[in-house]
Amino acid sequence: MIASHGLRWILTVLFGLLTAFGAARARRPGPPGSDRAADRPTHLLHACMALAMTAMVWPWGTHVPAAPQAVFFGLATAWFLTPLALGPVRSRHRGAPPHPPAHAVPHAVMMAGMAWMAAVMPTMNMPSHTTASGGPGSMHAMPGMTGMQGMAMHLDGTARQVSAALIVLFTVMGLWWLTRSLATTRPRADAPIAASADAACHGAMALGMALMFLAMM
Repeated sequence: MIASHGLRWILTVLFGLLTAFGAARARRPGPPGSDRAADRPTHLLHACMALAMTAMVWPWGTHVPAAPQAVFFGLATAWFLTPLALGPVRSRHRGAPPHPPAHAVPHAVMMAGMAWMAAVMPTMNMPSHTTASGGPGSMHAMPGMTGMQGMAMHLDGTARQVSAALIVLFTVMGLWWLTRSLATTRPRADAPIAASADAACHGAMALGMALMFLAMM
């Protein structure tokens, strides 16, 4: 849950667009002749991740069971790591060379980060503040907000340290993907415009995850 109402809406719009894009790409993952059977789960998993993050930014998202989410995205991580054992992955673009096994690693890292996020959110703590009489332990809601919706939760200890490292990692990944999207904006036979859109959306997803972890700090 994110305390800032404005940031909630910004992330809701971002993740909502990414959910719609992933669902659309899962429905039509590539041109004729491409390996659609392999691409559909990739886009569908990214859509599920964006949808889960949309729920996480709102107070009602705390009522969604965290354990099933952590297990689901843990299995998604394993699915993306499978190519490391099976060898090169066929490219989804006709005529393009096969993807090296490491091509799936950034996607696996994102799914692992999502599993971590789902696992640590139930451990987030409410900050304690001093009461007007000087007694510790009372908590003040944000102006105009009451109850749990007004409380800013945060991570402590090892969870905070790991999440800080993930902020750096996802920021780097996001900028790398956005750079790739700019490098493939010119349509070619082996790199259609869809490849640029995919890279841009993956970059936006990674930066959105970095922002989520930053808000949880």
